[in-house]
Amino acid sequence: MKNIKEVLKPFFYPKNVAVIGASTKPFKFGNWFLKALIGFGYKGKIYPINPHGIDIYGLKSFKKLNDVPEPVDLVYITVPASKTLDSFIECVEEKIKAVIILTAGFKETGDPNSIKVENELSRLAQESDTRIIGPNCFGVYCPEGGLTLLPGEEFSKETGSVALLSQSGGVAVEFTRLAHTYGINFSKVVSYGNACDISAADLINYLADDPQTKIIAGYFEGMKNGGEFLQSVKKLKKPLILWKGGLTEAGSRASFSHTGYLASKPGIWNGIYKQFPNVIRSDSLQEMFDTLIAMLKLPSPSGRNLGIIGGGGAIGVALSDMANRMKLNVPKLPPEVKTEVKKNLPLDGSVAANPVDLGNPVYRTTTSFKNILHILINDPTINIIVNDQISSHIEKSDLRSLKRILKKSRQEKNFPIIVVLRQVSQRKDELDEEEKHRDARDSYLSYDIPVYDSFFRAMRAIRNYVQYYEKNKNISK
Repeated sequence: MKNIKEVLKPFFYPKNVAVIGASTKPFKFGNWFLKALIGFGYKGKIYPINPHGIDIYGLKSFKKLNDVPEPVDLVYITVPASKTLDSFIECVEEKIKAVIILTAGFKETGDPNSIKVENELSRLAQESDTRIIGPNCFGVYCPEGGLTLLPGEEFSKETGSVALLSQSGGVAVEFTRLAHTYGINFSKVVSYGNACDISAADLINYLADDPQTKIIAGYFEGMKNGGEFLQSVKKLKKPLILWKGGLTEAGSRASFSHTGYLASKPGIWNGIYKQFPNVIRSDSLQEMFDTLIAMLKLPSPSGRNLGIIGGGGAIGVALSDMANRMKLNVPKLPPEVKTEVKKNLPLDGSVAANPVDLGNPVYRTTTSFKNILHILINDPTINIIVNDQISSHIEKSDLRSLKRILKKSRQEKNFPIIVVLRQVSQRKDELDEEEKHRDARDSYLSYDIPVYDSFFRAMRAIRNYVQYYEKNKNISK
């Protein structure tokens, strides 16, 4: 087999693209994808393949693939399942190197004839130099290569350091859109569906040596060759945030009807999470995303001791409880540190302990907050700062001050700081508060400060981030 980098290059960086099944009808996948590719701004030549040879979106189409006047790097197949095998045979005859089959209706249906067709696709791919991503997928998003997923016309054109592998097209699109909302960009996103040829192991092996990719997130349902997958993960030196779907009985049934794979037993995957220190467990899209933010934004921690700053006693109690449930520590402050904190508490009802209770969540005394923040950062018993804010309770001027303080502290000290940014009211007549909240969120993220909207999401992400470094850097527990 050729080097995986050579095999997958035309899937990410094709010089030209052909779309078999391109159509003028808006409800057809061939139309939908062609429109997305053009709208995204793919710079190479695009060749629509349509049996009538009609122009589509101003592009001359061809009745057959062999009518195209030059060799084609990448072919998308969007015809119905009943015509897919014939289209792929045409690709093999034309010695196409890369084919993405968007069409569904194969192994995942459970129908013997559909399974037979997918097996034949797999056999032909293995016996030729024509490789397949799919079927039953949304394709590839690679900003540098000018490619986008179905239907990602509006996706960011900026290249980032995150790669996403997903058997589910829906998860690929949802996760990508969510990440863009938070200012996170991608090197590659691959929705690979039934994986009749190119597998998760192949994709991981490629990304392991991809200089753009620093961290990988993955949603997997089933593995055709578990041994190859384990070997790829074993060799991988980059973080892999892994969400394994279908670990329950009901989830396993859904997994089979989705991609045609029966899910593995939970014990096997528990062993994978324990055996490979670079694999970070996630059990939902939200957890995978929250963990990604922490891993992307934060430097390596020196331990799992949290210094918590908030307003209101119950807030501190809730944060401490959640931290302990996640096996994170909220240590007592040393006497000398406690004395320094107390000097900077301006209000009656404030508490010089950990969590530090500022007495209210309004932050009208940002100078005191700054001093306390620096005291905790310089306390060797504190490894990570968690700051709780309720955006609707903070005046815009105070919020601007808080942002400046946290930005300077994060940049000058390179210390892990997390903000729990909450809204307690979201009425229709408070759209200005929503705008203020989002502005604060985006600002913190741009300063490399992760932002979460609940105690649970914050503590879960911190736990996963700390555990990764404990397993890989042997930091103190």
